[in-house]
Amino acid sequence: MTDTETLPPGVPKTAVVVHAHSNFGSEIGYCHYIDEAADPELVYYLGLTLQEKHAGAPGRGHGAVTMAMLDDVMGRAASKSMNQLCYTATMTTNFCAASRVGQFLLARATVSRKGKNLVFVDATLHAEDCLIATATGTWANSGLPIPGAGAKD
Repeated sequence: MTDTETLPPGVPKTAVVVHAHSNFGSEIGYCHYIDEAADPELVYYLGLTLQEKHAGAPGRGHGAVTMAMLDDVMGRAASKSMNQLCYTATMTTNFCAASRVGQFLLARATVSRKGKNLVFVDATLHAEDCLIATATGTWANSGLPIPGAGAKD
């Protein structure tokens, strides 16, 4: 997907695509979006259309995919807020509903608080208007540069 393509439902029209520099994220197949223009809080979005390879129970999305999406989107928000790579220190996930193969999932993360070395992040994951999961977590600053930061996609 490029910046000029139509954005999925739920992604603000002012958002732009941020291509993943993560082998894991590329393997799962999701795409990142950021809406810096509309939201100074650096809200990050991550989208994925669930496929059979993402299924746990027949026709249902696997919980590990839900958690991976939430972890990734929160980590990117934390890293962007610190301008350095951050890693997950703690993460709590609450599952609210099941996702289904074929649905477009949209994760959204915002930084709620930031200190010198720690970032606190909240996230939600929706399938259309249905809340699938929520998460909160703490990310620690690694002091390392963000991989791929400044690289042309």
